[in-house]
Amino acid sequence: MKFKLFIVGALVLASCSPKTTSDTKETSMSFPNTQVEEGYNLHAQNCAKCHKLKTINKYTREQWDKILPSMARKARISAEQEASINEYVNWELSKK
Repeated sequence: MKFKLFIVGALVLASCSPKTTSDTKETSMSFPNTQVEEGYNLHAQNCAKCHKLKTINKYTREQWDKILPSMARKARISAEQEASINEYVNWELSKK
């Protein structure tokens, strides 16, 4: 009986260990400047808690002018952080 518990425990631990594969491709994004990169990171950390990351192009610049200040207040981010996210949004919209 103890041996069976040992095997089950070992299997549980093995299934929880991180998986590594040699063919995993790492993608990196290239940003035009550090403010846009910071905006991307802030967007990922704050906005993605409640929203999918790829929602930028669903809205126009005019819509973002209303959305961003409202969401910044709800997320309790600083004016500087909001400005960085705004730069990221502008960059994403310019890629269309």
